[in-house]
Amino acid sequence: MFSLVVSLCIFLLVPSGMAADVPFVLDGKSFGTEDYAHNQLEEIGSSSLGLGRVPFTSTTTHDDTLEFPLTGDSNDSIGSSEKKLENISKTINSRVEPDNAQVRDLALALAAKHPGEHTIDQVCEIYSYLKYGNSSKKPWSYVDDPRGFDYFNYASKSLNAGDVAGSAGAGDCDDFAILMSSLVESIGGTTRIIFARNNSTGHAYAEVYLGQLNNQNSQVDDMIEWLEAKFNTDKIFTHIDTDTKDVWLNLDWSANHPGGPFYPADRHYVLWIRDKIGKTPLNVPSKSNLLPKSINLTPDKSSPQEVRTVITWTAKANDSYIDQLFYKFFLNGDPITEWIKDGKWVWMTTDSDVGNNFIEVRVSDEEHADLNRFEWNKTASFTITASNEKPAITDLIADKASPQEAGAKITWTAESNNSENDSMLYKFFVDGKSMTDWSTNNKWSWQTNDTYMGENLIEVRLRDGYHADSDDFDYRKSASFAIVAPKAHSRSSDILFSDKIFLLIIILGIPFYLIVKRQ
Repeated sequence: MFSLVVSLCIFLLVPSGMAADVPFVLDGKSFGTEDYAHNQLEEIGSSSLGLGRVPFTSTTTHDDTLEFPLTGDSNDSIGSSEKKLENISKTINSRVEPDNAQVRDLALALAAKHPGEHTIDQVCEIYSYLKYGNSSKKPWSYVDDPRGFDYFNYASKSLNAGDVAGSAGAGDCDDFAILMSSLVESIGGTTRIIFARNNSTGHAYAEVYLGQLNNQNSQVDDMIEWLEAKFNTDKIFTHIDTDTKDVWLNLDWSANHPGGPFYPADRHYVLWIRDKIGKTPLNVPSKSNLLPKSINLTPDKSSPQEVRTVITWTAKANDSYIDQLFYKFFLNGDPITEWIKDGKWVWMTTDSDVGNNFIEVRVSDEEHADLNRFEWNKTASFTITASNEKPAITDLIADKASPQEAGAKITWTAESNNSENDSMLYKFFVDGKSMTDWSTNNKWSWQTNDTYMGENLIEVRLRDGYHADSDDFDYRKSASFAIVAPKAHSRSSDILFSDKIFLLIIILGIPFYLIVKRQ
């Protein structure tokens, strides 16, 4: 990032109806823009979601100047140095070195991973290398310019500085843009560099030419779809010339991928690179390097699960033209597998996994891809709960002793261990037949009748909602209980009782009779 102040000689607005270079978010809903007029493109571009404070670009003229503040302690300005944009443009162009042997060799090595003629995946390979490095190189090392003035490094010098540091390159944002431009130009692509002004500070980034929307051979729409699939996004940030319908793709160091969000600024100024040479459009990758339509990442158990549950994750890239893909799994950002051919990972959950977890799989067509360098990825979340003691029934008690006569009402009580104060659910059965629904009530009143004559098996089942599902149970306990017929009183016994009463009357009546007779 550099500091700059733009002189007032540069016009501030692009008149409506004239050709303009507008920021534009391309997505599946934007296709068909090749038929739009100037004002339509301007209106749609201005209203695109995600642009924020991003203005139209301005093409510089010979007389336009920039004032670069000279900074002292604590970055306080101690003056300024004025430079013509024409001279800055010449300096930048001299630093872009597509014909430098070191630059060309690196570009060839990177592009050769995706054979084809001027394809978008070659550009993405270059961007990924500079931004993230690879298995042998660290990502780009950001280093500020010397104090007091802005310095534009030769592309080869940024590579040399990176070699010393063991990184893909070294320097600030404009050095990244120069090297990015050099590498892409070295394999036949067309680039330009944008200066972005924001108050007294600024930024620089490269853009690559995709093609013309209204050209019958244009593959811009296909490349946008490819980029959306590759980087799992529905927004690709570009600039579109409302006159020529040229489309330029953002390659900013501050973004996460080609076509990432623009740097917010008050003004964006275009510096043309090798503008005497005709522009070359890019193409979609060859069939052998097309992306899979989708990547599935699925567990064999649904979330949540209790700690120490074993969960198998399966990743599969569908409809891929690539014969062999490699997968690497991450748990909460940390790698937990190497690059493997089989897209499966067995997660042996532990106490450290309790809570919400993020599982990621990265997919590459290279076995030794770097952690930060991959082709596609997919993420999922999964919750692991703390250990929960499985509930048990400690006793099943009836309020009457067995046996009981038919017609008796017997209340059963199930007692359980509930040290964790979970909500327990109970269900009662007689001889395997359900007598209640699942309920929090641990008591059940059994109204007996003669259909229960004999021995009966009383059973209660228990679950707490943390272990067995609704079709199963955690624990059960049973007890037997006999129901007998009511006691029968025989007729002979009734007669015997009557005889005893009659005899008693006679015995007591004889003395009374004798007394009466004497009188």
